[in-house]
Amino acid sequence: MIQIHKILLILYLVVFASILPTQALDISRFEATCLDIGFKKKTEPFTDCVLELITRDKQEHLELLATKQKSYDQEQQYQNEVITRSNEQQNRELENRRIVEMQRRQIQTLENEAEAKLQRESIHSVLEAIGTIVTPQATQAPSSIYKQPENMKCETRVSPYGSRVETTCRKY
Repeated sequence: MIQIHKILLILYLVVFASILPTQALDISRFEATCLDIGFKKKTEPFTDCVLELITRDKQEHLELLATKQKSYDQEQQYQNEVITRSNEQQNRELENRRIVEMQRRQIQTLENEAEAKLQRESIHSVLEAIGTIVTPQATQAPSSIYKQPENMKCETRVSPYGSRVETTCRKY
């Protein structure tokens, strides 16, 4: 039973090697190793030795591939984590810039409102001062300077802030 299994395995390896010539199995190095150990060619122990060396070689090859795949997977995972951290950092920086810009706009709006209020108050106080100077003079002109002509009706108007004085006369 064991010998049939070995023969089938050898046939499988030979057939598999003939199907995939690029991955052909070179058993000559395994045979040479078994001969160096002291096994005689075309004996069952020699075949067992060759099969054992082939099995070990395949196992080492599979382990090496698994190690390379694991290393590759770890590298990919690390790169993905680096990219994720970089994206998160960029998102935080972008959000911080948005917040700073929003705060800057709020400050600018408050400054503009304060400046406009100050200008309104300044203009109002200037106009009030002008109004107190102009209005009394315009409305209380000395009688020696101002005499209303006969058969004329005159009206004097002062603008709301006292910046303009206008006198209009009409015949009646």
